[in-house]
Amino acid sequence: MMNHTNVVKFISSSILAMFTAWFGEIGPLICILLICMIGDYITGLINAGISGTISSVRGIKGIAKKCYNNIKGNKITLSTAYRL
Repeated sequence: MMNHTNVVKFISSSILAMFTAWFGEIGPLICILLICMIGDYITGLINAGISGTISSVRGIKGIAKKCYNNIKGNKITLSTAYRL
């Protein structure tokens, strides 16, 4: 029987392996980015809960904005690197 620590290790290593297979060497960096985004979302939920302004619509808009900014930023970075 697997304990909770082994389950977490199994799931996290499986996700990392999947991203590495899909994106090559940049896979672990994408995982780190996702972990930071999830942490940012959780701290935002905590802050909104404390201040009493929690809203699902506002949360979805925040996630969409964050994804858009990451894609836009990556396009700028890639286009700049391509020009060099």
